[in-house]
Amino acid sequence: MKREYLFAILSPLIFVAGYLCGICLHPKISEWASIKNEVNITQLFGNDVIDLNNGSTYNIDTLSAHNRNLLIFWSPSCQFCRFFFNNKLNHETVGIFCFPLSDDYDYINFFRENHKIDYPQLVIKSDNETHPISAPFIDAIPTFIITDNHAQIIHKYVGIDSIDNLIKTLYQN
Repeated sequence: MKREYLFAILSPLIFVAGYLCGICLHPKISEWASIKNEVNITQLFGNDVIDLNNGSTYNIDTLSAHNRNLLIFWSPSCQFCRFFFNNKLNHETVGIFCFPLSDDYDYINFFRENHKIDYPQLVIKSDNETHPISAPFIDAIPTFIITDNHAQIIHKYVGIDSIDNLIKTLYQN
């Protein structure tokens, strides 16, 4: 049998098999998305977190100091994150807290110093050592979460394309 005929016969069968798998998996796939989109700020700050820059300790009450807070989940290896940190944000009116999703603290410090980033770089504090933040709700980096002073989420932005909307939301009255 020629290859063209074999392809003509198998193509619709492969399509139907994929379609049926999609129908069977659809409820499970939508559950996966809802789990990843849920963000529990209280749980994130459930343990004390420390600043890599100076060792200061932060907790959920830290967010009450400003009317709006920006939580930035980033990686020093992300080129979009490098672009974002070139934006100068007014951290006197907005609380800005960064959560590096990396355990290469030397590289984080190198990146922070080269880009003159003075926002707190927070990691979870444990009894013996520091561990990076585990953030299962992060779809992609950078991810930005805006909260109010009661730790309620106002908005979640993903990716560098949303920076204009992020800044408008962050600094609106």
